[in-house]
Amino acid sequence: MSADDLLFPASDLIAFSARFLVKMGCTEAVASDVAEHLVDADLRGIYSHGIVRLTQYADMAQGGRHLGYALNPETDDQLSPSPTPRASK
Repeated sequence: MSADDLLFPASDLIAFSARFLVKMGCTEAVASDVAEHLVDADLRGIYSHGIVRLTQYADMAQGGRHLGYALNPETDDQLSPSPTPRASK
């Protein structure tokens, strides 16, 4: 971490990430779950799997790809179905 790094409370990052994902079309439940996982990755120092992914998700959506199950868990139209990884506490 450098002196130029911006630090935010985890709860603020979870809320921001969830709102971002909802605006992309995710359900609130899925957005909340994904946001928690992204922030958890950042907290564990795995930044490549943290909230930096939000820009990648936005780029995918702008490129015509969608998040499949994350957007509509009731559909069979999924990009790459996989279980959501969970960290044990």
